[in-house]
Amino acid sequence: PGESQSFTATYDITQADLDNGQVLNTATAEGEDPGGEPVSDDDDETVTGDQMPELAITKTIYSINGDPEITEYSLVDDELVYVILVENTGNVTLEDIEVTDDLTGDSWNIAILAPNESESFTTSVYVISQNDIDEGTVINTATAETTFDEEDYADEDTEEVLYAPPIPIGVWSVFVTLMLAVALVFFRRRHLRA
Repeated sequence: PGESQSFTATYDITQADLDNGQVLNTATAEGEDPGGEPVSDDDDETVTGDQMPELAITKTIYSINGDPEITEYSLVDDELVYVILVENTGNVTLEDIEVTDDLTGDSWNIAILAPNESESFTTSVYVISQNDIDEGTVINTATAETTFDEEDYADEDTEEVLYAPPIPIGVWSVFVTLMLAVALVFFRRRHLRA
């Protein structure tokens, strides 16, 4: 009587434990008294998890007129396509994430997104208008929103695409003519040396 003995056990936290927000553990001791009658006792311990719901959205111009190398628009009817990336940057699983793109009106839903996972979307085409030419810029914002444990979480990202005036045809003609002239002079010099 009056003596005690201690034991140590290890438990590895799972994603489900983080999503649940706590771990409940019950320990039980069973034995017999001197008369052979069973005796037992148990004790519970609850460990609370540090839940950190967080998401991030990134929006970038994907292509202009189907060319991913072009980053500026020049003419009415130029076609812009964006790519949107949504990432779970927290430590709990997020569900029912609503993703919207202001400029195109596109929207998507991510049913479930685990920590460190991501999902990407490609927008529909946005066609440049005369107003976009006059403004000199197209600003587009994408938003991702969700709820965790009755709290709202959201992030947004804005991408700005600038207008670049097209090079006049006359300028191109002069440039091409000069390049041809330089090439011809170079060719003649090499030919004369030979």
